[in-house]
Parts: sequence; structure tokens; C-alpha cells
Amino acid sequence: METGWHERSIRWVRSGQVDASAIDSHVLAIAFRDDPGLRSDLRIIGTLGPSTIQPLAVARRMPATLKSELRHLLLEMAEDLEAKDLLNQNFIERFVPIGDSDYDDIRRMSRAAESARF
Repeated sequence: METGWHERSIRWVRSGQVDASAIDSHVLAIAFRDDPGLRSDLRIIGTLGPSTIQPLAVARRMPATLKSELRHLLLEMAEDLEAKDLLNQNFIERFVPIGDSDYDDIRRMSRAAESARF
């Protein structure tokens, strides 16, 4: 069954509407933080990864100067005490620059899933 989003999948597993679901680990960490009782209602039976996290994306139409400023702010956030606290609250250590090849791990997982006919 396709739920459309991880939080709904968590609710469906918890309620017994489905027996299991794949959940993004970051989404699950936030859910556990926000609802400590959830830990006793769910059991992690397996994991994939580690893998590269989803990128932050902006519209192509965004002015280049604004993209550059935003990129700089994100890359420097972890050095600001107030911003670092916000990052920590959301289980983010820092932002780092990445390239296309950083997503090769996900491509390998996708090929393996296709080979297994998932």
C-alpha cells in the first residue's frame, strides 16, 4: 500500500493498518523525538545504508547571487551557536557541498532492488 509520505506510514504501522513500512531514518528520528511512546510501538527490523541524504534544491529561476548567498549560509550554519542548536534539535550535524557522484550509493541500491525485482 502506498501511503504517500513517511509520517503516514508510521501512523499506519502503529495503528496496525499495515504490518511494516520503509521509513526514512531521519524522519523516524524526528518522530521518536516528538513522540517518545512511539519507540515501544515500533520495532526496526532492518536497515539500508548508510546513504547520502536528500539534497536541498532551489528553482533554476532563483537569481545566482541569492543561490550563492543561501549556499554560503547553509555551509556556515554549524559554526553559529544559535544555528548549531537548531541543527542539533533536528539531528543535522552540518551541511556540506556535494556532487553528483555522491549519489552513487543510492544508484547502487536502486540497481540492487531492480535486480531483486522490487
